[in-house]
Amino acid sequence: MTSPSTLRVCIVGAESTGKTTLCADLAASYSVPFVPEFGRWYTEAMPDPSRYTWTSDDFVAIVEAQHRFENDMALWANDVMICDTGAF
Repeated sequence: MTSPSTLRVCIVGAESTGKTTLCADLAASYSVPFVPEFGRWYTEAMPDPSRYTWTSDDFVAIVEAQHRFENDMALWANDVMICDTGAF
């Protein structure tokens, strides 16, 4: 169960533009939780991520995990949390 009052600030944009750094800095500045992008971990865990093409099943797994991370973090957050991506 998530906290309905937790505001999720979601930073979106192109790859390698500094979103993760911005999210971490915002979260630290406001002393709120930071939810990293699961898709990045998913890709970096592959033996050769530069040669892999995601399938529909990969996208489903990534979205489900991202939602779980965010919902779990919302239980710990008071009013606001910073998200490094949007699953939608």
